[in-house]
Amino acid sequence: MRRYAWLILVLLVLTPATAYPQTPPTPPSAAPTGMTAQVGAGPTITEPPGAQVSARRVVVKLRAPLDAKGVAVGSSLASVNRQFGTQLTPLFYPAPRGPQALKLFLSMGMDRLYVATATSDIDTQAAARAFKLSAEVEDAEPDAVGEGGGGPPNDPYYGSLWQLPKINALGAWDISTGSPNLVVAIIDTGLWGWHPDLRYRVWYNPGEIPDNDIDDDGNGYVDDNWGWDFVNGDNVPQGDHWHGSHVGGIVGAEVNNGIGVAGLDQRARLMAVKVLDSQNRGNYTTWAQGVYYAVENGAQVLNMSLGGSVEGHLALQTAIDYAHSRGAVIVACMMNENSSTPFYPAAYASTIAVGATDRNDYRASPFDWGGGSNYGSHIDVVAPGNLIYSTGLNDSYLYGSGTSMAAPQVSALAALILAVAPNLSNEEVRQVIRQTARDGVGRPGEDLPGWDPYMGYGRIDAARALARAHELALPAPTPTVTPRPPTPTPTPPAVTPTPIAGCASPLVNGGFTGREGWTLNGRRSLISSTGRTGSSLFLGLLSGDTVESSTGDWASGRQTLTLPAEFTRLELSFWAYTAHTGGADTNDRFLARVLNAANATLVDVPLQVDSGAWREYRVDLTQTLAGQAGQPVTVYFAVKNVGGSGGNAYMRVDDAALMVCGAGAPSSQPSPTPTPSDTPTPTQTPPPCPYPVGASGYTFVWM
Repeated sequence: MRRYAWLILVLLVLTPATAYPQTPPTPPSAAPTGMTAQVGAGPTITEPPGAQVSARRVVVKLRAPLDAKGVAVGSSLASVNRQFGTQLTPLFYPAPRGPQALKLFLSMGMDRLYVATATSDIDTQAAARAFKLSAEVEDAEPDAVGEGGGGPPNDPYYGSLWQLPKINALGAWDISTGSPNLVVAIIDTGLWGWHPDLRYRVWYNPGEIPDNDIDDDGNGYVDDNWGWDFVNGDNVPQGDHWHGSHVGGIVGAEVNNGIGVAGLDQRARLMAVKVLDSQNRGNYTTWAQGVYYAVENGAQVLNMSLGGSVEGHLALQTAIDYAHSRGAVIVACMMNENSSTPFYPAAYASTIAVGATDRNDYRASPFDWGGGSNYGSHIDVVAPGNLIYSTGLNDSYLYGSGTSMAAPQVSALAALILAVAPNLSNEEVRQVIRQTARDGVGRPGEDLPGWDPYMGYGRIDAARALARAHELALPAPTPTVTPRPPTPTPTPPAVTPTPIAGCASPLVNGGFTGREGWTLNGRRSLISSTGRTGSSLFLGLLSGDTVESSTGDWASGRQTLTLPAEFTRLELSFWAYTAHTGGADTNDRFLARVLNAANATLVDVPLQVDSGAWREYRVDLTQTLAGQAGQPVTVYFAVKNVGGSGGNAYMRVDDAALMVCGAGAPSSQPSPTPTPSDTPTPTQTPPPCPYPVGASGYTFVWM
C-alpha cells in the first residue's frame, strides 16, 4: 500500500526541523536602520494595466562603472539626470564575493548596469535616447513592466489536489521526498510566511541574526532573515497578494501535518523574494534584482511565475543568464493570453518554459476564468494549471488557474531531481524533465509526436523523472577482475581523446553570450545584443563589399573542438536568421558547415536563403563524421561574397549545440589503469540524445 494519501485522511504530524524557528518571524514595525540596500528600489508600480514599459525607470549600461564620487558634476550623465529628474543607482549590488562569480559578474558587464529612477512619470523612451547620446553610456532602454501569470482564484473551499496523481507524485515520493539542503526561490508577490502549511518550509538566512539592524552575513541586505522585498526595499517579503503564497504552496506546502494541502516537494526550503506589488505587477529591474539576490544567497531553483512582453535584454536577461551560468535551474511560466506571443523570462533560452494543462491533459484553453495557456517555439513542457488548490493570504486556501500554477510544479520537480542526483547540471535537469515527460496525451491536433509548440515535450511525470535521475546518480559499476600475467603496454596513438559517457555538448558558448570559444573573422562579425532569445552571432555583408582576397569571408565565426574517441550519435543544431536588404545578390552565400583539420568541408548544411525569420536546423552527423573520431573538427558559420556586389546581406546565428552521445568514463574523472581479466566488462547502453533526429541525412525543424 502506498504510504501517501489525501491530506484530509492523514493523521501523522511531522516534527519540524529544529534548525528552523518553531514560530514565524515577527515583522518589524518599520524598515531596519543602517544600510538597507534599497538598490534601484522604487515606488509601487503606477503604470495602467497593459503598460509595457515603466513610466519612471530607465536601464543604463555605462562604458565604465561610476567611482565612489558618483556622477561627475558637469558630465553628460549629470545633464540627462537634470533634464529628466532621474538618479542613477547600481542595478546589481553588491558584487559577488567568490572569485569565479566575480569574474563572471565583471565579464557580463553587470558592474556597469544602473537604474535611472525618476520620482514622477517621465517619457522613458526619450530619456533612454538621451542617455544613449552620452559618451559615457554604452546602451540604455526603458525598464519594462510585467505581471504574475495566474488568473483570479475561485471560491476558497477545499477541493481535491487532482494535479498530484496526474503527474504521478506518489510514485515520485517512493523515490524521494526532497532535501532540506535545497532552496527554491519564490520570485513573486511574497509569501505569507505565517501560514500553517508554509511556516516550517520557509528559508531562513543562516548567516543573519534577526532584527539587530546589522548586515551580519555581509551580503548587502540588513536583517534579510527570510528573504527580501524589492518592491518596498525592506526585509519583510510578506505577501500582499495571494499569487506568491499560492505558488509557494504548490512547490512545498507542508505534507503529513494533518491540515490543508500538499506541495510536490516535501523538504526543500522556500526563499521569499518579493518583486511584484499588491496588484501582482512589477518592473523588470526589480525582477532582475530578485534573481541576483536569490542566486547569490544559495537558491538552486528559481521559480518565476510572471512575465512581460518586452524582451528587456539589459536588466532581466543579464540577471537570468548570470543565474544560469552560476548553475541555477530557472523555471518560468508561458503566460495566459492563449497566443504564441513570447513573454519573458520564459522566452529566454536559459529558462525552462512551462505551459498549463487541464484535468484531461489538454492545453488549458480556456482556463476557468478565460484566457488560455500560451504556446510557441520556446516551450519546454506543460504541467497542470487549471483550478489548482493551494495556500493563500491570512492562513487561507483557494483555487488558482494559470501557467503560474503549472511552473511551480516543474520547479518542485527540479528540486526533487537535484535531491536524487545533486551532481546534475541545470541543463541536465532540463533534459531529464523533457525526456521523461508524457507525450501524446493532449488535445488531438496539438499534441503531436515528439516536441510540438503547444505541449513542448509533453506533460511532466514526476515518477519517471526521478527514476531517470536515480539512474544518472548511480556510480559506475566496479568490475570484478582476476589477476593474470602482465601484457606489454602498446604505444599510445598520437591523439588520445577522452571517451564520453551518455550525452554531452563540447561546443562552448553556443548561446553567444560573448566571444568565449569563438573566433570571429572579417570586418562585420560581432556578438549582437539582439538574438532569438538574447544575444547572437551577427555576420554581415554590405552593398559594395567585394571578394576578400584570401578566404572570401567578409564575416565568419568558427569554433574548433576534438571529437570523442567513440560515439553512437552526433547532432548539430542551431537557429539561423538569413536576410537580404536593398536587393538580393546571387553571389552572396550563407554558410553553415563542419570542417576537418585541413579546413575541407565535411558537412554543408543547406540554409533557407533570405528566410526573414528564425529557423531551427538539426543535422544528424553520425554517419558523416564516423571516420573523424578523435580528430579536430570546426563548426563554421559565414556570410560570403563569391563575386560581384549587390545589396546588403546578413545572418544571425543563435543557440548552437553539437550533441555527442557515446559510452565511456566521464571526461572529468581520471581513467583507471585497467587490469586484464577473463571476465568481460559489462557494456552499458548510453542514453539517447535528448533531441529526436532522423535515421539518416538531414532533419530540419522549422518553427
